[in-house]
Amino acid sequence: MNKKEYLKKKLSLIKSKLNRTRDLNQTLIESYGELIDQVVDIEREILKQAPNYQESLSTTPTASIPTSNTTTQPTTKLNTNQQQYNKGPWKKSELDKLKIARQKFGSSIDQISKYVGTRNLRQCHSKILLLDSEREEKNKKEKKLLRKKALKEKKKKKEEKLTRKRKMKEKYSNIDMNLENQEIEKIQEKYKRKEKEKEKEKEKQKSKKKKKKKRKN
Repeated sequence: MNKKEYLKKKLSLIKSKLNRTRDLNQTLIESYGELIDQVVDIEREILKQAPNYQESLSTTPTASIPTSNTTTQPTTKLNTNQQQYNKGPWKKSELDKLKIARQKFGSSIDQISKYVGTRNLRQCHSKILLLDSEREEKNKKEKKLLRKKALKEKKKKKEEKLTRKRKMKEKYSNIDMNLENQEIEKIQEKYKRKEKEKEKEKEKQKSKKKKKKKRKN
């Protein structure tokens, strides 16, 4: 196996490892950046070993940012003056440039790094992964809050429905009770009338007896 084939094989293994690393969380950002640097270095070495390999290399997809809405584009070599790149905290102007570059160049880290101008490929990639992680966490929290709000609203509606049902039940129950009481009162009135009629009849009978007795005397 000559050096060119060896480098090709090594590049393939690193790319495979890089692809497996993509979906891991924020703790692997630094490791991911190192792998990208290795890919860039090996590609540069291959170009030195075989100049006619440049054309085929340009069509070979390499390490790229894992994004859901963009297509994978090839990553090219770093600028030679990368040691002069800013390594301090990101400024607002740099972050604004990074966001614009992502919209313009999709997943091409090299193009993004060139557009930002003050950060190398590895720094840009690490920051993008961090921002993606933060955005994902924010989306999760927002979804959780929305679910919580929806459940609260559902519970409230259920309680309102039960309250309306209970009130209707109480209302009709009271109506039934009133009707029942009215019926009882009617029966009682009827009974009282009958009792009065009986009393009157008794009084009449007594009066008749008295009159009859007087006549005899």
